[in-house]
Amino acid sequence: MAKKIIVNEEAFKALIKQSVIEESNITDSELNSKVKSAVSDAIKNDRDLEKKIKKIVADSVSLVFKTLWQRDNFWHNEIAK
Repeated sequence: MAKKIIVNEEAFKALIKQSVIEESNITDSELNSKVKSAVSDAIKNDRDLEKKIKKIVADSVSLVFKTLWQRDNFWHNEIAK
């Protein structure tokens, strides 16, 4: 007859971590450094993407205002009618 074992989340995470470490033949500190490195790289990539998006938006808004300024007589006369 099968027995039920109730394991809380903390114990389950510890068991999974231990099994991953044993299967991959790395130490706990190596695993921690790899995880920290991956998270750091992801944050850096997010910042780079955010900078590129801000540059595109700023250039687009600048172009819109430049175009409106150059065509001031065109749209200003249409509004004043």
